[in-house]
Amino acid sequence: MKGLHTFGEFTLDPARYELRRGEEVLRLQPKTWDVLCYLVDNPGRLVTKDELLAAVWPGVIVTENSLTRCIMEVRRVLD
Repeated sequence: MKGLHTFGEFTLDPARYELRRGEEVLRLQPKTWDVLCYLVDNPGRLVTKDELLAAVWPGVIVTENSLTRCIMEVRRVLD
């Protein structure tokens, strides 16, 4: 992921590992950050669960619960 990404009232700054709503910096867990970045990098298309798991946890076997927790955190932070 390169450069700033703006969507709605949010700005995602990969260089600083920051998600902002206006001037407010929103905190995310590292894997939740990775999930959000992957989704922002793939706009306008359906991203499958298996694709997300492979992208965020490459070569690691994780339960769907890990992805579910990350998605819940993204939704909470973005309202």
